[in-house]
Amino acid sequence: MSTTTSPQQKAEQGWKLLKEAVLDLLRQDPDGRTCSEMGHALGLQDSRRKKYHGYVVWTVLGHLMSEGLVVYDQETKLYRLSRGQP
Repeated sequence: MSTTTSPQQKAEQGWKLLKEAVLDLLRQDPDGRTCSEMGHALGLQDSRRKKYHGYVVWTVLGHLMSEGLVVYDQETKLYRLSRGQP
């Protein structure tokens, strides 16, 4: 008997993996990164324009900030892990 993964389950898995990938990047660079830097590091490239963009990362960061895991520094324009995050 085979089990089929629904589109919703796939999306939930993908969302979880994206969040983990962004958190991993921020763990590697405790001083922080820009949204664009993270988009580039994750290979989120616009296939037509060959430019890296951060709107996917920006959305993930918004959720991570609302969960208290990430903070944004207005002065440096960098995102970093909240204090106390591993």
